[in-house]
Amino acid sequence: MGKMVPPAARPIAVWRQAGGPLITAVFALVLDILSRHAASPPDPSAFILFAVGASAFMGGLRSGLASAAVAWMYYAWHFSIPGQPFRYEANQLHRVAVLALVTPAMAAMVGLLKRRSTRQATLRLQASEDRFKS
Repeated sequence: MGKMVPPAARPIAVWRQAGGPLITAVFALVLDILSRHAASPPDPSAFILFAVGASAFMGGLRSGLASAAVAWMYYAWHFSIPGQPFRYEANQLHRVAVLALVTPAMAAMVGLLKRRSTRQATLRLQASEDRFKS
């Protein structure tokens, strides 16, 4: 059976799950606009990886992996040859391949660490309550 979430907490729970991928999409959009109309950051993938890590920390593994999927779409678009979407020069193809492996791995690592941290905090709280009751 799933967790019972009080009605007042539902918007927060929804934001934690959907907010991370949305923030990653916003980062990707802003970086794409900057790269077309202004000075592009030297390595936009660092910003996207940050958003994926934050997403996994805020929303857990599912949110982190959804954010990694958004990041993949950005990588596939951003690193392609200008005017030829999804066609790559050899060095950019290698970059996309490495990021395609590293991004979900990082999301999984942070999401699992978040799960472990939450579980440990819950166990400590339960132990504290048990000590208080006895």
